[in-house]
Amino acid sequence: MIKTEIDKKEVEIKFRYKVHNGISLRTGFTICKLYLNGKYMGFGWASCSDKDQFNKNTGRKVALSRALRSFDREFREKVWRAYFNARHGKY
Repeated sequence: MIKTEIDKKEVEIKFRYKVHNGISLRTGFTICKLYLNGKYMGFGWASCSDKDQFNKNTGRKVALSRALRSFDREFREKVWRAYFNARHGKY
C-alpha cells in the first residue's frame, strides 16, 4: 500500500496479486484500488498473457494507469510522482 497526500486529500493505492504456477502455465494478474480520503474512487487491473512471465512491477504500472483513467492529467501526474517516490525510498 502507498499512502500520500495530494492537494490536501489522503490518497491510498492498494495492490493485490494472483499468480498461477503450473507445469507450463506461469501467469498472473494485478489489481489496483485507489482511495481518496478513505472513499473508493478507482479500480484498475493487469493480466499477463500465458506466454509471458508474471512481473509484479509491470502489473502495478498497468493496473495503476487504468485506475487513474478517469482523473485529470494534473492529478494523475501527482499520483505517479508519489508512486515512484515511494518505490524508490523518497517517500
